[in-house]
Amino acid sequence: MARETITALIIAKNEEKNIKECLENVKWCDEIIVVDDMSVDNTARICRSFGAKVFAHKSDGNYNKQCDIGLNNVTRDWVFNIDADERITPELKKDILEMLTMNSKFSGYNIPRRNHFLGKFMRYGGWYEKQVKLFRSGKGRYSEKRNLGLLTVDGKVGALKSHVDHYPFNSISQFINRQINYAIFEAKIMHEEQGVIDIEKIKYNLGIRPLKLFFKLYIKKQGFRDGMHGFVFSILNAWRHFTRWAIYWNKYYR
Repeated sequence: MARETITALIIAKNEEKNIKECLENVKWCDEIIVVDDMSVDNTARICRSFGAKVFAHKSDGNYNKQCDIGLNNVTRDWVFNIDADERITPELKKDILEMLTMNSKFSGYNIPRRNHFLGKFMRYGGWYEKQVKLFRSGKGRYSEKRNLGLLTVDGKVGALKSHVDHYPFNSISQFINRQINYAIFEAKIMHEEQGVIDIEKIKYNLGIRPLKLFFKLYIKKQGFRDGMHGFVFSILNAWRHFTRWAIYWNKYYR
């Protein structure tokens, strides 16, 4: 039987350093849709040069809303949501193309994601994860809440064994700058949803919780097995939690 068709969906902002390689990676897809958050670099131009359909939309920080804008314009049978810093492995491409010929009973598929930190695949520390990145058009919808990438699938969810590779952080400064932006946004959502939080809870999340998080990632989740990368990554994630709560305290409590 003829295979079903697939759309690659990319949410992007100022990704000219990553987007060309990403587009090369998904050019085998039947359709490429890019929701561009008003990039000021060459992101949109590069995408159009690959024949992608580009929809410009100013984000309010809500990633899920950007995804839904893209989904509303999909014209193919399946969707693969891929970030500009992700790459579909040859093995995963083969699995997807095979699935598209099977008249699958599933509405979505969990895909294992290999996250890389400063060039190293992080096998431990709780960062080796699975995500529903492949789903049938019309069967997946992102939450109206602002949780990053929270997807609901209408129907059964299967699993593919092959990986997508993720290269989000090539330097410590890149990690820190991005996490500060996330923390500002998350502190705003905390205030909108919880209002004024009790000072004792704030103290706990500034002091005790980061220590517990480091212990969880480095010891319980065996981040130490990733060597120095695992040690630094665990500390940075504890710092990320502290930063979110420090920003909340500074901006909304005092």
